[in-house]
Parts: sequence; structure tokens; C-alpha cells
Amino acid sequence: MQEVPAETVQIAKVVVDQKEACEQEAGDLIIPAREGQWSFDDLYGELGQVAGGEIPGREGPEEITLFKSVGNAIQDLALARLIMDKL
Repeated sequence: MQEVPAETVQIAKVVVDQKEACEQEAGDLIIPAREGQWSFDDLYGELGQVAGGEIPGREGPEEITLFKSVGNAIQDLALARLIMDKL
């Protein structure tokens, strides 16, 4: 499934939660890559790299960033734990 136009992916600084997972599950990136409109080689980086200061995030008001998250088990577990703690 593709929710973001390929044109947006082409002009954005693309950051993902996990590259390997997005290569398998993120239609917003897979479809433009398959059609030759974008490549996973153009991927800017992963969220952990931005959060850890390894690479900068958005660097100016004119820059477009796109964050694609397909989720992972640890996110699900963290949310489940938070819910259980609230009960």
C-alpha cells in the first residue's frame, strides 16, 4: 500500500525506524523503488541515528523530511507495558 506520493519521497530526507523492515514492508518506499523513482540507497538514515545525534534531523524550514515507521515488536511491548501499568 502506498499512502505517500513518489514525488514526496523523491524530494524528502527519508528517515525510517528500521531499514531492513522498511525494505520488506513499507509500500511508500518499496513502490517508488520498484518503479525506479527512488532507491533505498537514497535513504538518509534511521531514527536511532537522528535521536542519537549521529546524523542531523531537519536542518531548515525549507527542508522536507519523511519519517516512515513500520513498527517493531519492542514498540508493541513498550505500549503494552504502559497500558498494563495504567490498569
